[in-house]
This record gives sequence, C-alpha cells and structure tokens, in this order.
Amino acid sequence: MSIGNGIDSKWIGDLFRLGLVPGSFIPAKPFYILREYTRYRSKLVSCKSSEKNRFQNAFTVCNVALDSVVSDMFGKSASLIIFLQNNR
Repeated sequence: MSIGNGIDSKWIGDLFRLGLVPGSFIPAKPFYILREYTRYRSKLVSCKSSEKNRFQNAFTVCNVALDSVVSDMFGKSASLIIFLQNNR
C-alpha cells in the first residue's frame, strides 16, 4: 500500500465515523430482479450473436457462399436450404 492510499483510507474512515459518508443505494426487490433479468438478457443476446458469427464463419471456411444467395443467413429460405442440404 502506498503512502497516499494510507492517508486516503484514514481520511475516508474519519468521514465515515462522523457520518458524512452516505450509504450505498440498494434498490427495492422488484427493481433488483428486473436489473438481474436485464443483465441476463444482455448476456443471452451476446451469446446468440457470437454463435451466429461462428455459424457464418463455418460457412466461409468451407467456401459455401450462402450469404450471396440469400439476404438473411438465418431466415426461412436459408434455413430450408441448409436443412435440405443436410438431409440429402
């Protein structure tokens, strides 16, 4: 610990003892749950995007230019083409 950190921590401790440091904000339970769901949804969207990128990259590596034939790699037409190709 550097000298500055020691002085800072003593100063913050003095402020706390005098009641000059406000407490942390703790949201109500419904808001807390909503924030957790929002964070989880963001994580799922990120994972979904990563998997879509991996899927498209696999086609690129295999020299399959499906994206030049269809506008949406994950739409109905592309899904049907991929399904029919795999079930030949």
